[in-house]
Amino acid sequence: MKLKIHSSAIKIQKSEDRKLQFHQNKLFRSNQSNFYDELNGKLSDRDDPQVPKAKEAMKFWSDIWSKPEEHAKDAEWLARVKRKLGNVGKQEDLVIDVDAVRSVTRKLSNWKAPGSDGVVGFWFKKISALHDVLATKLQLCLTSGKVPLWMVKGRTVLIQKDPKKGIAASNYRPIACLPIMWKVLTGIFAD
Repeated sequence: MKLKIHSSAIKIQKSEDRKLQFHQNKLFRSNQSNFYDELNGKLSDRDDPQVPKAKEAMKFWSDIWSKPEEHAKDAEWLARVKRKLGNVGKQEDLVIDVDAVRSVTRKLSNWKAPGSDGVVGFWFKKISALHDVLATKLQLCLTSGKVPLWMVKGRTVLIQKDPKKGIAASNYRPIACLPIMWKVLTGIFAD
């Protein structure tokens, strides 16, 4: 009888271990920051958050984004800016080198939500052997004037504004998550 109980206990433990492994693998793929927080005991088990219906959210945001808007081309502030910056000379050609890539990757947040590529800033910081190749490829994008489509294709995540207001589509704000490569390129431009 003791052997049967022990055998059953081992089966239950293996099943529980497998469920935990499946959960952690899924969490690592979807949100590495939460995965590491859970390993460190910082997260409690919480249910998946409620989200609005996809059709409702699409309708709400397409009503806002799809309306063409004509802006005042002769606005007073535009004339002021043109006068103020009228004597600014042409910018020198930008050369993207390894130091520029290293400088920008140092500033990247480690675990912010990734873009459609699924890569977070942590890996760009830690795999420094890629910085030379990145500098070459980003310089090629700059000189050719062509950026690959995957580099500018992001994913949009809806973030709830006020939990008390429920799951209405108007209670969510969109966040566009772009690939890290795009963030590195635009970060070099900004610097």
